[in-house]
Amino acid sequence: MKLQTLKPAQSLNQAYRKEHVEAKEFERFADALEKLLEEMEKQREENTKNLMSDFLKDAYYKNLHAINTKHDIDNVIHHQDTQKSPVGVMIENKKPNSREFITKNNFNKKSFHQLVYYYLVERVEEKNTEVKNLVVTDVYEWFIFDENQFDKLFYKNNSLLKKFKDFQRSKKSTSHFYTEIAQPFIDSLDEEIICTHFKIKEYQKELESFRQNFGKEETDEEAQKDQIKLIHLYKILSPVHLLKKPFANDSNSLNKDFYNELLHILGLEEVKEQNKKVIKRKNEKERERGSFLENTLAKVERKRVETVRNHKSYGDNDTEKYENIALELCITWTNRMLFLKLLEAQLLQYYKTEKKEIRQKYKFLNIQTIQNFNVLDELFFDVLAKKPKERREHLNNFAHIPYLNSSLFEETPLEADTVLVNNLADNAELTLYSKTVLKDDNGVRRTGKETPLSYFFQFLDAYNFSSEGTEEIRKDKKTLINASVLGLIFEKINGYKDGSFYTPSFITMYMCRQTLRRSVVQKFSEEYNMEFENFEDLSFFLSSKYKPEDKLKNNKIFDSIKICDPSVGSGHFLVSALNELITLKSELGILADSTGKGLPVDIRIENDELFAFETANDFFEYQIGNKGSQTIQKTLFHEKQKLIENCLFGVDINPNSVKICRLRLWIELLKNAYYTKESNYTELETLPNIDINIKTGNSLISRFDLDADISKALKKSNWTIDSYRMAVQTYRNATSKDQKYEMEKLIDTIKADFRSEVSKKDPKLLALSKKTAELQTLLTQTSVFELSKTEQKAKDKKIDKLQKEVLKLNTEIEDIKSSKIYQNAFEWRFEFPEVLDNKGNFIGFDVVIGNPPYVDYREIGKETTQIISHFQTNFQSPRPNLYQYFIERAFQITKQKGYCCYINPNQFLSIDAGFGIRKLLVENTIIKFINDVSNISVFDEAATYTVVWCFQKEKNGNYLIQISKCKEAKELGQYNLSVRKNEVISNGKYLIIASPYQWLILKIEKDRQKLKDICEMFWGTSKSGYGKLKIKKEEYLKLSKKQKEEYKPLLQTRDIKNYAIDWKEEYLTKDVFSDAVLKKFEEEEKLVVARLTLQLQAAIDTKQSFVGKSTVIHKINPAFSKKYILALLNSKLIDFWYKNYFENTHMSGGYIRFDIPYLQKIPVPVISLEEQKPFITLVEQILSLKKENPSADTSALESEIDALVYGLYGLSEEEIAVING
Repeated sequence: MKLQTLKPAQSLNQAYRKEHVEAKEFERFADALEKLLEEMEKQREENTKNLMSDFLKDAYYKNLHAINTKHDIDNVIHHQDTQKSPVGVMIENKKPNSREFITKNNFNKKSFHQLVYYYLVERVEEKNTEVKNLVVTDVYEWFIFDENQFDKLFYKNNSLLKKFKDFQRSKKSTSHFYTEIAQPFIDSLDEEIICTHFKIKEYQKELESFRQNFGKEETDEEAQKDQIKLIHLYKILSPVHLLKKPFANDSNSLNKDFYNELLHILGLEEVKEQNKKVIKRKNEKERERGSFLENTLAKVERKRVETVRNHKSYGDNDTEKYENIALELCITWTNRMLFLKLLEAQLLQYYKTEKKEIRQKYKFLNIQTIQNFNVLDELFFDVLAKKPKERREHLNNFAHIPYLNSSLFEETPLEADTVLVNNLADNAELTLYSKTVLKDDNGVRRTGKETPLSYFFQFLDAYNFSSEGTEEIRKDKKTLINASVLGLIFEKINGYKDGSFYTPSFITMYMCRQTLRRSVVQKFSEEYNMEFENFEDLSFFLSSKYKPEDKLKNNKIFDSIKICDPSVGSGHFLVSALNELITLKSELGILADSTGKGLPVDIRIENDELFAFETANDFFEYQIGNKGSQTIQKTLFHEKQKLIENCLFGVDINPNSVKICRLRLWIELLKNAYYTKESNYTELETLPNIDINIKTGNSLISRFDLDADISKALKKSNWTIDSYRMAVQTYRNATSKDQKYEMEKLIDTIKADFRSEVSKKDPKLLALSKKTAELQTLLTQTSVFELSKTEQKAKDKKIDKLQKEVLKLNTEIEDIKSSKIYQNAFEWRFEFPEVLDNKGNFIGFDVVIGNPPYVDYREIGKETTQIISHFQTNFQSPRPNLYQYFIERAFQITKQKGYCCYINPNQFLSIDAGFGIRKLLVENTIIKFINDVSNISVFDEAATYTVVWCFQKEKNGNYLIQISKCKEAKELGQYNLSVRKNEVISNGKYLIIASPYQWLILKIEKDRQKLKDICEMFWGTSKSGYGKLKIKKEEYLKLSKKQKEEYKPLLQTRDIKNYAIDWKEEYLTKDVFSDAVLKKFEEEEKLVVARLTLQLQAAIDTKQSFVGKSTVIHKINPAFSKKYILALLNSKLIDFWYKNYFENTHMSGGYIRFDIPYLQKIPVPVISLEEQKPFITLVEQILSLKKENPSADTSALESEIDALVYGLYGLSEEEIAVING
């Protein structure tokens, strides 16, 4: 094994590196470091352990994280300020000059062996999965190892783990483990282990420099470098790094303070409804005129809602429509102001070395500069949307604000139909949020009221909106709000009605990385007519193509990749895809300027942010006018522009989501905005019109099929697909509003021609035309001879029938035209010309990626379910969830050999409702991988257990599906299970069972009758709120005899145990149940099964009790004893089979849902009543004991039943051992 050492700057999370350090915190660290260095000169070597722990406590950890010895470990740092909390950092401390201490050239020494041993003890015996870092130090020299490496190299090595466990049982001394196990094992490994290495005394110079220069307004370059190096040391030993605590610039974390106060300013609140958090207008008592929503509503409600275009799409009644219209306007205005705040921060960053008075003029987003909503309106439309020369004279104070040419600063159709921001009341007041970020001069949280614009500007100014941040110390440590955090916040706000879930960055990054690398390899394989095995193989091939013309050619190939998110939301997936594409170009060596010259930067992604490095440790920073810097910034801007325009596409039904997605892509361009040489570096490069790639529509609803013929439309019109593409490209790069509007009209004309021509082939229109002609013929037909009464009657009957059919078809066509659902229809057939070939055929996207909406079938809506009834998802699949239809849509719009990667609930892999989509996928695609991330907290507020998975649209033979069951994010992609396509098909239901014991599951169920075939089952009650109608025994006893007849004992999941009912003496009224259900409860004996438990638990009810949300089994076939069925249900074998077969129904904490659709599938051996007697006898003994004491220990009798059950299913000793664990 080899040791690779990194400097602190290389090891740090690069997003954390960019976070400012608060002066007060840094001075505390500097004081502790100074004290440590002084003490190291004075103290004896034996005290280094105490020196080290005192230093860490004084610098960071005191009163936050306990530091102490644990067993033989010299020091540990806990996750909280108590020794009972899990250990997060393990430290092996040695005396200076000790022979046991590791060196860069030889680390296979005792101190490292000890670290390995203590780590295995902590993982195996303490079952601690919270260790984050491991340290070997003598205080002078430090080696820091990330726990992920120890996990992979030592804990996950079965051979070492077995030797460790054997050693622990042997009771030998630890020296045996060090010399006989650890040392030879480490010697035998070929892998490399990486650590952070530094010598603390080498920071003496930097500390002295900090003391001399801190607080000065200007410092020289050398002093700045010293400070940055010292900041790296501060951060490498901080809780953020050592304990991996979240930080302000963490894209996976919601900044709740910012989020909650923004909601307050907007006039919204977050509430919990039916176990999910949704955003709603504040309740009536808490509404204030000064909030943006109420301020806007007051103006919007003066307008007639019918005058608003597409007003039906805003709600079912006027109140709902007005609220949604007002919210959309608020989000539009907030988007603009947030973008301006990011622009302001960017400009200040560019001019950070200028004098204070020059910098100050770029700080424009404040109430002194923008005194009211009218000035804000002028900033939107008369400044940012106009070139400096075209601006009116009175706006000269905004002369330094660049022209952006972005549709973000154009009046929207909704603004045109309702109100502009200048209509809002300036004098309305809003009470400051109770936990406001605003403080007075003494640092005390402010109270009182503010006008809306002043409050909003002050609120924004309390945060740091720099696109990346800088490595510096600040007295006012403002929390950094980056674009990803804004996306997360707006994703939540967009859940205004039904809640929505933001996909965290570590998931979007992983999905983009896995899918785009495959797609890039596929694209180059096709273009070069070669089979590249993987990305590394392609990278090696392209390394020989180093000439400028080669790089330009390969860029063209790369830029032809088409990526789509059909439920784009805030655009998080597209932003992650953009970052990944830039990184892939860098890794392939084709990231080049317009001449084909390679870019001298190293590109990396961390924390969902893109970082450019000029050297191994130094971030690239744009310097206006500097030739080299200008080239890098300009290239990155135009590379992002090309990729956004050519490669990224999105659709969402929510217009607010579409706006936010466009905003996020503009923000990504803004990060690399540059001043043009042509303007003598006084004007920023304008932003392209990227809005045409992100469209509003219902991805599932289309009037026209993907294979609808548009060849005639092309022949009849003057348009070609190429001219359509050119029109779209011209729109993107339009240099004026007039040119943009002209292109918009042209594009609409082309699409209208397509729509009109394709509509003529609509089956309903063709049928209408045919029947209308028949009717016309009959009505105008004359006969030489008069028709007989019989003939006339037949003719009249035929006319009547045709009239009704024509009327019906006309009505259906008009319904489709006027239907609210079709107003949002999205025409994949021709909306994106980039995925059509030159003949107009739909080719599809190279990659479809995303997190489709999860909506229960019952909530989808009748109209929608009727329109999508032809989807194969419905095939033999009762009530599929909405995300399953999105999977099928993804399959349809993915090109042949293209890839789709989704994150969605895991249930479709095994439940009946997923049969249709499973069949479609297994037979027509190659499922590349399935990562079960149910055990990772992906969605904090969703009780949804999800999988990240990917398929390639290509038919293939008996391929292998790789399956990973992840306990932690670091295990993503570590595939530990697999199943072959033919095994999935052979099980009859196309079940994709993520279990290593599939062979045993199939054996257990082979040739068995299903439980549903020998009994009936019903759900106790699904009535919500029935709990309020139950009463306790004391209340029941007070009732009259007649009243008592209306109640019966109530059994709930918590009452139902194995073979016993531990009744909580509660009663429920008959009113909860229908007469039909009441009749079912009259059966003398019935089996009851608990619903949400750790294992299958069933009992017999003999009191005709009512049952809550649990399953009742009754009307059992007389050929089967109830007690025999009860024995099977409570057996280890059936519990094992159920948990593995329906593993996808598990919840957090190991709980499993035992619901009717799953219980029905339990395999039951058919044996005679005589053969059932041994089971019955044992069950009766258990029931007798449990009757006297529900907690009685009947484990011995249950073991006898288990033995009988194993024999019944014909299991071998090895198979029994698997079930018994």
